[in-house]
Amino acid sequence: MTDGNKKTPMAHWQDACELLVEEEAKYEAIEKKHQKPAQAKLLKIEGLRLKIAELALTKDDDVLSETCKSKLAGLYAWLKYKKWIAPEGIGQNRVAKGKSVEGLSIEMINRLDGTMYSKNEERFENEYLIGVPDVVDNENKIVVDVKSSWDIDSFLCNVNKELNRVYWWQAQGYMALFGFEKAEIDYCLISTPEHIIESEIEKKAGDRYSPEEIRNNLTFDEIPEEERRLRFIVDRDEPAIEKLYKRLRKCREYLPIIEQLHLGMK
Repeated sequence: MTDGNKKTPMAHWQDACELLVEEEAKYEAIEKKHQKPAQAKLLKIEGLRLKIAELALTKDDDVLSETCKSKLAGLYAWLKYKKWIAPEGIGQNRVAKGKSVEGLSIEMINRLDGTMYSKNEERFENEYLIGVPDVVDNENKIVVDVKSSWDIDSFLCNVNKELNRVYWWQAQGYMALFGFEKAEIDYCLISTPEHIIESEIEKKAGDRYSPEEIRNNLTFDEIPEEERRLRFIVDRDEPAIEKLYKRLRKCREYLPIIEQLHLGMK
């Protein structure tokens, strides 16, 4: 099964063939009456024939779905690191881990890149936005935000795919706040703090997961650090930022209307 929003090579080839039939029919209808439109249509038809010939080379190729790719990433993690998907995780524990290992993630980035970043705690704001980015590098004019993954599955699922759109917009917001042209989102795989592991063992150990399995799948120090960081560089998109500001202005304009509607219904 392919993704709902992605066509297979075969589907692209079939679409091109159908379009060629339509364009040839249109050409036949105008060929004798209008010479210039007919010539333009003929050029389009020739282009379609070339495209069909090119698509025919790959039309029988199979396309892996995103679900399949995700499952294969999990298999890769087991084969390479003997790590598997950890228990789903108590919601509070997942949030707690993300907050508690932010500093460790930044320290790992420093070791990998030779930087001297420190965790930012300051809140920044402009007329439209408020944010607390993890790292603000004013010298190199870049904002860095870290995403500490729960387990190796949630880490590797980001391989070979575009950055999560929520994080992309977050990066645009940070760049808007500082006037920077670059932002960086780093997924980091850091071992889970011991007290969270113990909590997970207490809640989840049983027939399906042993304490040893839970601990193994929540600790990653034996994996080289360069294999525990996924970096996404985001370029500033000025039209997107302007679109965001425009939407926020519209929201502000609507707030008084909500009050009018509310009070008018008494």
